[in-house]
Amino acid sequence: MVEKDYLKEGCGKTMPFTLGGDWYPSETTRKTKPLVSIEKRRNTEVTLIKGLKLMPIEAEALLKTAKRELGCGGSYKDFVFLFQGNHIEKLKEYLKGMGFKT
Repeated sequence: MVEKDYLKEGCGKTMPFTLGGDWYPSETTRKTKPLVSIEKRRNTEVTLIKGLKLMPIEAEALLKTAKRELGCGGSYKDFVFLFQGNHIEKLKEYLKGMGFKT
């Protein structure tokens, strides 16, 4: 993870990416408290994150870095992140490291 938060600016908006490729959420996004839960679907467990209202580009960036961190597949649809398998503790730790309150 990059120690400094190097943000690119363009058109008056701050991009949610850093030079090192790691994603950092904006301050307003960090104030939301995501709900991390587990559901059973087709005899397998999936981990869900609900309650994060992100812009599509921020959601895709978070999904990509979280999948890489967890080493599993995942998707994002209708403001819900879905990860294959039981990763509730890893996801809570990852989100805390990103600055979210879990």
